[in-house]
Amino acid sequence: MEAKETKKKKNPVFIIVLAVLVIGGAWFGISKYRHGLHHEDTDDAQISADISPAIPRVAGYVIDIKVKDNQRVKKGDTLLVLDNRDYVIKVEQAEAALHIRWRAQVRNSYSGG
Repeated sequence: MEAKETKKKKNPVFIIVLAVLVIGGAWFGISKYRHGLHHEDTDDAQISADISPAIPRVAGYVIDIKVKDNQRVKKGDTLLVLDNRDYVIKVEQAEAALHIRWRAQVRNSYSGG
């Protein structure tokens, strides 16, 4: 019996396909890893943030906005300007009422009341 050693031929196509798959998988894995470093992705997410409400002390119409979207502001910065015509009228009415009372008191003091 003659023992024949059979040598298997190595197929270069298999090695090339295997190399392409390994390189492609490595590229895909590295790109997903790098993307994951800078991005969050989830199907069930909750976001928390610091919210500071701007609550007005007076009501009125806005006539000018002094800030841009997402601009940082500090305490005391003017955010907007309200129309003050209603308040000017109320001050003038109060001053007129005060003047009328003052004149009535002056009259009463001279008339001996």
